[in-house]
Amino acid sequence: MSLKRRLLPAIYRAIYLSGKVAHDGGITILSYHSLDDYNTPLSVSPRLFSTQMAAIASEGCPTFTMGQVAQHLTAKVPFPPRAVAITFDDGFANLATVGAPVMARYGFTGTVYIITGMVGRTTHWTDRGVALPPVPLLSWRQIEEAQQSGIEIGAHSVTHGFLTQYTSSELEHELCHSKAQLEQLLGLPVSAFAYPQGDYNNSVVAATRTAGYLTAATVDQGRAHLRSHPLRLPRLLVSGNTSPAALRAFTAPTIGPAYRLVNLAFRRLLGRKNWPRRSPGEVQSTDVLAETGAL
Repeated sequence: MSLKRRLLPAIYRAIYLSGKVAHDGGITILSYHSLDDYNTPLSVSPRLFSTQMAAIASEGCPTFTMGQVAQHLTAKVPFPPRAVAITFDDGFANLATVGAPVMARYGFTGTVYIITGMVGRTTHWTDRGVALPPVPLLSWRQIEEAQQSGIEIGAHSVTHGFLTQYTSSELEHELCHSKAQLEQLLGLPVSAFAYPQGDYNNSVVAATRTAGYLTAATVDQGRAHLRSHPLRLPRLLVSGNTSPAALRAFTAPTIGPAYRLVNLAFRRLLGRKNWPRRSPGEVQSTDVLAETGAL
């Protein structure tokens, strides 16, 4: 067993227990992708997802859409203890068949980010040069049904490309056209965005603001607070290794400082040569707590 896996259970337990007495007014934004049994970097199995939702329900975690997150950030109103926002990138069809029914069982809400140019299609993606299994994406009808069931619809661009590599006109199209398509379908404002591939810079953030988005989610690992930039919101990646006990720890206010300390400690223990570095577009997070997560 690796050093990380030997130490993580005790670390998670300490984070969870410390969260029982701490309250920072912040919120944990969870980042999911596909709910399937393919065991890829994007996968959380349906069975594990069900136990994860049961775990945060047992903690009494109130759930928020990203639209509600925007309201709190704008008004500087603290979130209640153990507040969670459940988000899904890419808009996989298994949200409709697996995710939404499980969330409805517990009265949970959430936000799904749609790639408008891929609606109703099937993914043919790779991770570090290795082909991932094809997975269908939500249809326009399923997107409408998700919205009607209480799931907020956000945008994830038109093509899922690297936004920092686009010209200003291409960037405007990715941000504005995806927003306009969804608003036309739903008849509602679309104010939530997630940067595809986690790729953004100051120019992309400025363009996102100009496009009219109120929040934008990153793949930066951490916990959001009232002082967080609404267009640079950190999230915590939930993977196929994230046990229900680990997810309980994710909801603790101390998870943010713990991320910084644990990652710093492992960098020093393992050395920089052995420490993975996350580059824009990598599917899998390299943060210790997100990468392993089994208790």
